[in-house]
Amino acid sequence: LTDSIFAFEEPGGLTVKRYARGVLADGIYVKGALSTFTIRAAVQPAVEIARVMPGRDLLEREQGQQVMDVRILHTNTKLVGEDGIDTRNPTQDPDIVVYEGSDWTVLRAEPWNFRGVGGNDRFWKVVITRRMNGAS
Repeated sequence: LTDSIFAFEEPGGLTVKRYARGVLADGIYVKGALSTFTIRAAVQPAVEIARVMPGRDLLEREQGQQVMDVRILHTNTKLVGEDGIDTRNPTQDPDIVVYEGSDWTVLRAEPWNFRGVGGNDRFWKVVITRRMNGAS
């Protein structure tokens, strides 16, 4: 399975930005210390996934129009998600994955254990999203 997933991995891997939990200073959120590392990962579109909003849906907000672009990432590295399913960490903000030149926030990271022939591989199915703002 590892070979199958990594046959589609991003060349050179993907950079992950991990921030320590930030603080409020005069009502403004200030991010904590930054660390970065590289992961092996395969990224695919998030289509027909009931628990994920389809990519590129337009949202009308008071501030203008916004869309959320959503992708699925498979990796053998545990990432910190925003929603608390097995990966929320009270000392860290959600991880940021740099993909196609943009920052993508980890919304959810779910473990997936594969116990096939000769292995006990653990992978993570990760939902990442990128917010794109438009003018009203």
